[in-house]
Amino acid sequence: MKKALMFCFLLGAMVCTRRVEAQVKIGYIDMQELIQSMPETKNADSALQKFANQLQQQIQSAQQEYQNKLIAYQQQADTLSDAIKEIRTRELSNMQKNLQDLSQAAQDSYQQKNQQLLQPIIEKAQKAVQEVAREKGYTYVFNKQQDILIVAPAADDLLPAVKAKLGIK
Repeated sequence: MKKALMFCFLLGAMVCTRRVEAQVKIGYIDMQELIQSMPETKNADSALQKFANQLQQQIQSAQQEYQNKLIAYQQQADTLSDAIKEIRTRELSNMQKNLQDLSQAAQDSYQQKNQQLLQPIIEKAQKAVQEVAREKGYTYVFNKQQDILIVAPAADDLLPAVKAKLGIK
């Protein structure tokens, strides 16, 4: 909401001020579409999927080990002494907690890897947008995904020019 108010204020100030010495040119771009169309993103998605599969295999392996011990315990429970039952129950409880910790660590690792892979792509896209804006004389460029533009002429959409600059069809 603050961004929308700031945008309206900025536009109002520009319209009301007739003494503007330099022409203010405003453009917009769909950054998400740009980033998704970059070949680096496809490579990053592939690497991230491979990483996710490795994490999933580790979790499945740990789950299988837990299931095997649980089944073995259930099958032997009638023949075990109370002391052994308590030890095995504690062991299974620890395994279950470790499995939850492993799942949380995997999620954290996945998010960190995603950030690590996408950050250079985002920076490259932002640099290209800045260069195109400078070349075409745009003073301000807004991200279309933030839903703050009410009316936007197609001529001010920088996406085609930035894609061309990056060599994306």
